[in-house]
Amino acid sequence: MQTGVLLNVLTCFLITIAALTNAVRVYRQCKGSLSDMAFAGFWFLTAFTWLFVGLSMIVAKYGQLSLGVAIDQYFTQTTVFIQIAVGSYYAAYRVFKNHKLSTIIFLIFLAIAIVSLFFVYQHDGVIVTKNSYFTIEYGTEQMPWIIFQVLFGILMLAVAFDIFRNLYFWFKKSVFYEPRYLLTGLSICAYGAIGYFEEQGYAGASDSVYVWTRLALRMMLILCAQIAYLAYSKKEV
Repeated sequence: MQTGVLLNVLTCFLITIAALTNAVRVYRQCKGSLSDMAFAGFWFLTAFTWLFVGLSMIVAKYGQLSLGVAIDQYFTQTTVFIQIAVGSYYAAYRVFKNHKLSTIIFLIFLAIAIVSLFFVYQHDGVIVTKNSYFTIEYGTEQMPWIIFQVLFGILMLAVAFDIFRNLYFWFKKSVFYEPRYLLTGLSICAYGAIGYFEEQGYAGASDSVYVWTRLALRMMLILCAQIAYLAYSKKEV
């Protein structure tokens, strides 16, 4: 396998390990909390998203391009959209502190995600957009991409609201300040922002600069998982 793609794949697998480690830690510590379980689920799906990204590149570079497209179409895209739906429960509960309302919002997000996946699963719903020494990249049709951006934007705004509210309580030295959820919110927002810019790439750059920029951003995603891991440390933050 080409060295450039191998480095890219290894980075994806490192993200998988970091995200999965975090998900398992949260699950073991907070089995009784639905919002914490949703947070664990978010990182669990993150882990499998990057596992499938890495696998799709491996098989494509070994000459099975159609299989690489299938992995991205039916596995990567599925975990991405379900990840947003699961994250919506966490975000809704952090904003409203109401499990019933959070469940309703989750079901709405899930229904929209399923509709989006209907378009993704169509013939040519996912195509190869870049095939080089360094990487294999895929893209979806415009409709699911637009829906994803809307769901993603709502999720990020809700989490950002919780972050700023927590910061306000911190500055006021309020008893409502929750250091754990300040860190969990930061981990999701940072992951979302970095992931979004990583997906957009660096327009106008040479292939090597383009790929090294994306690799650097992907390495930063590992740090996001570590922030989430720190949130559930037994030490006070």
